[in-house]
This record gives sequence, structure tokens and C-alpha cells, in this order.
Amino acid sequence: MREPHVLVRCRQSSVQRRPNDGFGHLEELPGVTPEDHDVRVEDVHQVGDAHAEPATNLVQSPAYHRIAGSVCCHDLGHGRTGCLAGGPQNSVLADLGLPAAAAPAPAHPAARVDAHVTDLAGVPAGSGERSPAQDDPAAEAHLTRQVALPHDWLTWRTAGAAGIDTLTTDRGEASGTGYWSPLTGGYRRDLLVRALGKDVVLPTVLGPADSPGTSTSGAVLGAGTGDNMAAALGLGAAPGTVIVSIGTSGVVCAVSAGAIADQSGVVAGFADATGRFLPLVATLNAAKVLDATARMLGVDHDTLSDLALSAPAGAGGLVYIPYLEGERTPNLPTATGALHGMRLANSTAAHVARAAVEGVLCGLRAGLEALVAQGVEVGRVVLIGGGARMPAVRASAPAILGYPVSVPAPGEYVADGAARQAAWVLSGAVEPPDWELAATEHYDADPLGWIVDRYAEAHEMVLHRGRAVGAEGVVGTGP
Repeated sequence: MREPHVLVRCRQSSVQRRPNDGFGHLEELPGVTPEDHDVRVEDVHQVGDAHAEPATNLVQSPAYHRIAGSVCCHDLGHGRTGCLAGGPQNSVLADLGLPAAAAPAPAHPAARVDAHVTDLAGVPAGSGERSPAQDDPAAEAHLTRQVALPHDWLTWRTAGAAGIDTLTTDRGEASGTGYWSPLTGGYRRDLLVRALGKDVVLPTVLGPADSPGTSTSGAVLGAGTGDNMAAALGLGAAPGTVIVSIGTSGVVCAVSAGAIADQSGVVAGFADATGRFLPLVATLNAAKVLDATARMLGVDHDTLSDLALSAPAGAGGLVYIPYLEGERTPNLPTATGALHGMRLANSTAAHVARAAVEGVLCGLRAGLEALVAQGVEVGRVVLIGGGARMPAVRASAPAILGYPVSVPAPGEYVADGAARQAAWVLSGAVEPPDWELAATEHYDADPLGWIVDRYAEAHEMVLHRGRAVGAEGVVGTGP
């Protein structure tokens, strides 16, 4: 075998012509419209055909292509989560994608799952996944023969679309469905029966280094995984590593040796891409809050960072509750943002910028505390995502999060993880291969717990106001 190497093909390559926010425009797929998607099944084959004996690894992640040695990794989508409900002649009856904004829980009993299911399935019913019964529990349910993720469907198609019993997935993706339990390593078919009224065909769950076979062009296929799982693999995360991602949404996750089931529903107990687990907290409001604040102040991101750094820690008592699009964690779908503690002295652009940075970090600190409450050990904190590029965020993160922070050089960590997994498939080794990690900067500061305490006080006021407004039957800031 040739010495492994990595070749990156960017979004402007001949295979991937523009960024893709979904699972791709697959023209052969009945019922799916091309909402600016342009990854096609034939594109995957073209990547495979362009390299001698490649292996294709399908991962739901930013649209990049990487080849590790003779391994071709094709990454799909951008953090999109969802299921495809399949009917007769392998048609798609419904795309059960995860909405980008917070939404109230479904009202129909068939789409609800009792709280005790969290103990069994690991991922709480309120984690954002949509069940096949949510939109209309009766529509098309009687026609559904199989349920799979977009990643699973494309792997199956790339392998030649044999019988539906050859569908495959991986532990990471399966753990996000709500009907596969990381605790038991098996499907909760009773939940699907409850939602659909019958059992259906589900993908075989592969191990992280297993292959589902080969493509029609002879490429060895990898199991693939979800975007957060691939990022953890690409960053070399091990038990004790906590990853804080400040992207459009915020994610706090950690590699864990044991499965976690949080009855509160705050921590989703996902599986990772190494055979371990990835407890995770997701928030809706992260880098988009910084974007909105920059627009509000009429400045660019560099100026926003400079403004924030020019203001004192704690923003002179100004507290920014960043629920600009509702919130998923905590589950406050109708919440709105708020500024608390305004005075003449802190009513400046610099103080608002500082409060925005601290508000986003305080929300992520709550996620970190939720992981620790579930027994997650924090050995190191890795800060990634677009928001992590802002100097004010990097400088403030250790003080707010309460731990020293490492910030790797900007990169496509999900694609790195996809390439590493694909190389693992070819190696046949028990553990993933050693992988060169990005250069890292380290930040430290004395913890400023009083900022977190002041944020908690303001947050309680938002909840109290929401309860009061809700009692009057008016949509406001609260559940």
C-alpha cells in the first residue's frame, strides 16, 4: 500500500461546485427538491474513479473531499440531521430533517416519548430529532418499509442499491435517531412501532472501522459517521477532551468511555466514531449572536472583537442573554434575547460587544457544567468553530469556561476525521491510525465566576418574565 497522504479538494472543485447545506441534490430520489444542493450519486463515483483502488467514506459534514493514501473520503452536508422514510420501489416518502430553529414539542401522542426512554435510548426525545409521526402520524406511515439517514441512503446507493436489507449506518449517526440505544447497542424497535404502527427495515449498525462493502466502481466504502463525531476523531479527542464549538449553533461535547443517559434531557448521549461515546449539549445561539451584534453596531467582526477587548471583563454589569432565535438548550422555543443591567456608563458599543461575547460563552459554560454533572471528566478544552477565530472570544473563554483553552489552527476538522476513519478502514487496526494534528494556541486566565453568576441571575429574570407572559396567553420570552 502507498504511504498515506491527504489531498484536499475544496468546495470549488470539479466534483463539489458550491457549498451544500443539505444531503445533496439526488435527482433519482422521488419527492426531494434541489434546494441549492448539488452532490449527486454520480459525483461520488467520479471521485472514486479518479483514484486507483480508493475507498469512499461518506460522512455528514462540510462539503470537502479528502484522499488519505488510497482512501477517498466524500463529506456531505453541513451538520444536517434527519431521516428518510422509504416506501414502495425504494421511493422516499418523507425527509425528516432537523429544523434550524427551536420549535415546540409535537402535540400528537404518537410523536411523544416518555421520559424513561432517555434511560434506555440515551438521546432525549427533546434533543431536536423529528420522529416519523411528528408532522402527520397517519400520513404515509402504512407505506413506510424502511427508515434511514441520508448518509445511510447514499452509502447504499453508492454500493449499488441492492436489497433494502443491505442498508448500513454507524454508531454515531444511529445514536442521533432516538430509536437506537448507545446504552444497549441495539435498536428500540418498540419506539418505531409506537410512531409508525408497525416495524420497519433499519440499517445494520457497523463498527467504526467496518466497511459496508465496495462501490460499483470498486472503491472500498467506510462506515461514515456524523459531523460532531468526525470532528472529534479529526481533533484526536480522547476521554477527558471537551470540544466547544462556536459555529452557527453552539456545541459542547466530550469523548467518554461510558454511555450517558441524562434524564433532564440537557445532555444527549450520542456514540462517537471510535467505539466510545460522545455526550453532547447543543445550543442554537452561538456565532450567529456575534454576527447579529456586529450588524446592530454597524461594524465588522474584527472591529467587534476590538470593541469587546476594550471593555472591562463583566461589561460594566451589562448582561446579554443571547436567545435571539429561541433556544433548544434549555428548551425555550419562544424565548427572545435581552440586555440586563443597562446604565449610562455601560451603554456603549464596547460594552455591548463585550456582553455579547460573554453571553455566548456563558451559554456554552452551562453546557459544560451539564456534562460535568453527568460525570464527564474535563482534562482539556478545545475551542473550535468560526467564533473561535475572534480574539475576544479566545481571550475570554478561559475565564468564563473555567478551564485553560486550546485553539487549533482553523481547518476542516470534520474532513480530517473522515479521512482518518477511512484510513482506519484500510489499515485493519484495532485503533485509528496516528494522525498529524493542527498547530494549537493555548489560552489561560483566572476564572471569573462572578460573571457566570451575574449571567445566571439575569437568565432567571428572563425565565420569570416568560412564565408571567405565558400565563397571560401572550407569546413571550419563555416556554
